[in-house]
Amino acid sequence: MNERLDWIEKAALENLRFRLQNVETLAREVNILLTVSLGGMGAALAYTVKALESGPLTALSCGVAGIPSHLR
Repeated sequence: MNERLDWIEKAALENLRFRLQNVETLAREVNILLTVSLGGMGAALAYTVKALESGPLTALSCGVAGIPSHLR
């Protein structure tokens, strides 16, 4: 009986370590995705403001203005 409990405990700890490693990997990937998304939205907003200040609207400036709303 004691051997079975030791085996169960060892398997449970191994499973927990694997799950924690997966969570850490997912958290790292999510941070990268958030950084890239925020950078893209900031660049699109800056380009939109620059295009609106420069004069008449073009198809490109209207397209870029619509990008930040679709990324949310």
